[in-house]
Amino acid sequence: MNRSLTFNELKALLKTTDGNLSVHARKLEEANYIVCTKSFDGRLPKTEYRLGGGRAAGTGTLSESHGSTDSPTREG
Repeated sequence: MNRSLTFNELKALLKTTDGNLSVHARKLEEANYIVCTKSFDGRLPKTEYRLGGGRAAGTGTLSESHGSTDSPTREG
């Protein structure tokens, strides 16, 4: 299954900011790890990501390749 995730779904899953996700997604897209598709849902822009042909392509969905949805904690 190679389902796509919208920008907002991925942002919520990774618990990150718009800017941070944009920068990382661009780098992953340049390396062909993910494919970005931009479209419109009515008048609203919609950005979706799915795994590309890079090393991560064989690992399943984007959420599976991320592993746990829990953020690592920093102790100290």
